[in-house]
Amino acid sequence: MENSENIENSKLEKSEEKEILEYKESEKKEGSNESKTEIKNFETKVKEWFDKQNWRENPFTLNVIPSIFVGYEEQKAQLIASIEENHKVALLLGATGSGKTTALEWLCERFRNEKRIVKFLPKPPNNLEAMLEFFDIVFKPRWPLSLFYKKVKNINELPNFLNKKLKNKKMFLLVDEAHEADILVLQWFRILIDQVENFYIILSALPNFEETLIRKLETFHKRVTIKIVLRNLTENDVKELIAKRIEYVAKTSKGKNPFTEEAIKAIYEETGGFPREVIRLCSQAVHKAIELSLEKIDASLIRKREESIGFEFSLSRMPKKQREVLEAIRNNKNTPNEILESIDLSTYKSRYHALRSVNNILQRLMREGYVERRKQGKTYYYTLSSKLRTLLVNA
Repeated sequence: MENSENIENSKLEKSEEKEILEYKESEKKEGSNESKTEIKNFETKVKEWFDKQNWRENPFTLNVIPSIFVGYEEQKAQLIASIEENHKVALLLGATGSGKTTALEWLCERFRNEKRIVKFLPKPPNNLEAMLEFFDIVFKPRWPLSLFYKKVKNINELPNFLNKKLKNKKMFLLVDEAHEADILVLQWFRILIDQVENFYIILSALPNFEETLIRKLETFHKRVTIKIVLRNLTENDVKELIAKRIEYVAKTSKGKNPFTEEAIKAIYEETGGFPREVIRLCSQAVHKAIELSLEKIDASLIRKREESIGFEFSLSRMPKKQREVLEAIRNNKNTPNEILESIDLSTYKSRYHALRSVNNILQRLMREGYVERRKQGKTYYYTLSSKLRTLLVNA
């Protein structure tokens, strides 16, 4: 009797478990369907908003459009001169988001049909093998001639290989993110500059890269004959960048520009004129406008005060040690050891104590949103946050 009751109870439990599982599965399906419906509704809303603006898509994505390189007229002239005047080594320096990649791709496009070989490298080769592979790709002929092509296998053979391949033709190599390059790779770029008659290079990097060259490759730095610095756009440049981005995605001759004059002014003030920040902030404003079903984007959609940094910011009112660290970073001293060279060490017991203090200050400045950190190899590099750069530009 007891056995039969146990069996019955077991059946009931299994039946209940099955019902619970089926219920949960049905809930999942309903939730999934609701989620799909919400996504579809939002996609419809986005498409309708873009249609009203006469846009094919969002103009403010972070893809590089070489044809839209606005402002920086003096720097454009210098970039063109670096190629037309055959400068052996040119440096293009600028903070993150200042437009270095766009500048290089714009330059590459400009000289694409000339009698020069102009090649853009988004990152430097990781090592010497990758460098050899890059030049092999550049000079390897099409099939069937490729069957008889002899690859260069030894880095020491590369200068002679390039001299034979180039002959009277000039080659310009445009290297982005040069601050990430291995020292050995940079040394070989210098060797190519010296030993290959018609080889030229433009290195694009963060501002602290020049300090690295001076410290570690002084002979290379001495070969730099032109230095170009990208700082930030003017308010009119920001207005032009927004207008050209919209024009680029217009369905017909001209798309609508939903940004009011006050909104553009607010964008400039919020971003300090750094192109990447301008694009990012415009994209956020577009999404807000879509969510709120607004056809116009005014300053109220742009301005966003951050608790960590207010508009009443004043560098002079900060504690002395924090101020010294920020001033050092502002002057392109981006590692703790570089910062030590720029501050007053007399108030510390030893250099070790000073370094500990600087690291603690950097941690605090990061928490408060004043600085940002990135890792390169084993070293941490500190830069001013985009918000702080904006406030210093407006100060």
